[in-house]
Amino acid sequence: MTLVALQPATPNEAHTAAHYRKTVVNPIKLDNYPDQIPADQMSVLRDLYPSGTARLWGLSHGKRSTKFELWQQLTPGTKVLFYTGGPDKTFTALATITYTVENEALGRALWSLDPDDDTPFKYLYFLDDVRAVALPYTELIPFIRTKLEWKLDHQRSFGLLSTKQSTALLNYLGIVEDSSPVPDSDAYAVSVHSGIENTDRAYTAIYRQEQRFLRALLLPNNTACCDLCGREFDSRYLRAAHIKKRAACSETERLDANNIVMIACVFGCDGLFETGHIGVNPHGHILLSPALRPDGPEHDYVQTMLKGRRCTKWTTAPASRSYFDWHLRITYRGKLTVPGN
Repeated sequence: MTLVALQPATPNEAHTAAHYRKTVVNPIKLDNYPDQIPADQMSVLRDLYPSGTARLWGLSHGKRSTKFELWQQLTPGTKVLFYTGGPDKTFTALATITYTVENEALGRALWSLDPDDDTPFKYLYFLDDVRAVALPYTELIPFIRTKLEWKLDHQRSFGLLSTKQSTALLNYLGIVEDSSPVPDSDAYAVSVHSGIENTDRAYTAIYRQEQRFLRALLLPNNTACCDLCGREFDSRYLRAAHIKKRAACSETERLDANNIVMIACVFGCDGLFETGHIGVNPHGHILLSPALRPDGPEHDYVQTMLKGRRCTKWTTAPASRSYFDWHLRITYRGKLTVPGN
């Protein structure tokens, strides 16, 4: 099961903001640390980061070993929410852990000592898929509360949520992952020959019924225009796309059929919005993510088809705007903010 860690990186202490900027906002070049990264660790990192650059964070031991004990529970796939505070007391980055390792030499080379006890940040965790989010602390309280009289309104120290808490929070963020192992060829063949489980059939039937209803609602005719690029397509090339991820929707939101979905074409817009590589700002204008590859065909697509456009759904359905706001805060891959800036 995927767990979620909560990592403070606030500007209250100058060293924390500097560390965050140096190794999370900006990646390090592995080749710059040949003396600090042993050959066995370097081999793992080169496999994980073929580009030669990596992002990471480090923990000190902690006065009562608390942080160390939590660090030992981190595994590849664990999600990390970075809390950078500010006036809104907000978590502003989400990342996935790829590798954990103890390395005092690298910790000393990258960061100053922990001012609380003059110890190095030597318990490292390397990151991937680092992206901006905007989650006020108060919004997370229902998922991280440990008692009803909970009054804390900011993240003071490194923490690790329980399985139950992590599951609830990931569902809220629309992050649904299959944690089952990838089958080998023999296991795949068995699953194909054995057919689909009844529970899968039931889920598929329900999902298809929902899609048929939404498509009939949004696409009553043979053609329609994509709400993002504005081009008219045959309806077979259009989808009823959830603005707020379906997995994150409450029952009430899923039933808000006229506002929770929009029309998106399969020739780029649906996939780009789903992955957060485009978003819609508070004025309805389409945003292009800085995470787009500058030399990829997807970059050419957004520059040609989407740059400067306004989202039709945003302008025609004001009740949809809260869902676009959720997508912008949680799914859109914006630029990371730096504590204190």
